[in-house]
Formats: sequence, C-alpha cells, structure tokens
Amino acid sequence: MLKGYSKCSTCTKRNNSRCDGNFSPEEFDALETQKIRLRQEAQAKRKEVGELAAAAAAAYTALAKAQQEEIDITSRIDRFTEAQSRMLRQELSTLDSLNEVSGQKVAVSDFP
Repeated sequence: MLKGYSKCSTCTKRNNSRCDGNFSPEEFDALETQKIRLRQEAQAKRKEVGELAAAAAAAYTALAKAQQEEIDITSRIDRFTEAQSRMLRQELSTLDSLNEVSGQKVAVSDFP
C-alpha cells in the first residue's frame, strides 16, 4: 500500500471497503530490490545485444569484402585467359601465314 492511501490497488479495483495491507515494508523493499536487479540485467542484455549486432555487422562487412575480392580475382583470371587465347590465335595466324608462304603444311604438333 502506498503512503497516503488507505487501500492497496487490488482492493481499490475490486471496490473492497476494507484493506488489511498484509505486507511489510521489508517485503515491499525486497520487491524493489528485485526490480532494480532485473533492470540491471536488462541493461546488460541490451549491451550484449548491441555488441553482437556490431559483431554481426563487422562480419557481414568482411564477408562482402571477401566476396568482392573473389570477384576481382576471378576477373583477373578471365583477363589472363583472354590474353592467352589472343596469344594462341596470333601464333596460329602466324603459323598459317608461314605455311602459305612456304607452301608447306605444318601441323601444330610438329612444334615443341
């Protein structure tokens, strides 16, 4: 029962004319202490959730960076592959030109 009131909230809601207020100030204070402890736990849990969210964001950023690096590496591989293909086409074209000039048929397997 709060100071200044003659009935507790339950008796007031039920419209009881009498309220015996069967609790001690110690019981009330014990409940207040538990509330404070639970608020502290909630605050600690809120901090933990924030830290986990920050860690998840950092992990997502690292993942995105690694994926982009993989894409960049694959692009470089593709460029090298294309350069090799151009080199081979150029070599075959040169061999074809030499064959035409010399009038000989030379197989690609004849070259080391």
